[in-house]
Amino acid sequence: MSTEIGPISVLPEPGADATFVTLDPRAPSEDTRRLVDRETRRIVDEDHDRAVAILVEHRLQLDALATALLARETLDEEDAYSAAGVPHRRADD
Repeated sequence: MSTEIGPISVLPEPGADATFVTLDPRAPSEDTRRLVDRETRRIVDEDHDRAVAILVEHRLQLDALATALLARETLDEEDAYSAAGVPHRRADD
């Protein structure tokens, strides 16, 4: 959700024709659709940047895991954590 947009829906009712945007008087305005497009792009870009930063931050662990996978083809859970050098915390711990 975006603080800029708030809790609104711009989706057509289930089963509605895809042309609802231009024909249905209850459809969101063009300005609202543009705002949704802008906010969607902003959120996607921010999350992409965050994902890349996490991958860069953990590059050595990813490389170690990839090397182990190339050597053994498959790893069980414990071995994957060990190869990446990540402490393994089980759900029941």
